[in-house]
Amino acid sequence: MTKPAQSGVVTPLGGRHPVSNQCPLSTRQAMVLELLAADLIDEVIARKLRVTSRTIRKEVAALYLHFGVQSRFSLGIAYSQWRRPTAYDSARVRM
Repeated sequence: MTKPAQSGVVTPLGGRHPVSNQCPLSTRQAMVLELLAADLIDEVIARKLRVTSRTIRKEVAALYLHFGVQSRFSLGIAYSQWRRPTAYDSARVRM
């Protein structure tokens, strides 16, 4: 289902523009996503990355904005789709 975005443009995901896999992530954001995918909690992620849990919460909030989602579950889905190569990418590799 699509909804009109505030600009009047119709987009998927409830009016939020999906992030393409061309949009870069910082190294820390990528590491946080991988550790979230491993089902770790913020405190464990913080220890592994040697930062505070508050820093991790800020990174997760930034990732919510980056991917246009509002939950960790949705973030996981968006991240898995972002990581998945498209048919176009596969065709470019074969050329």
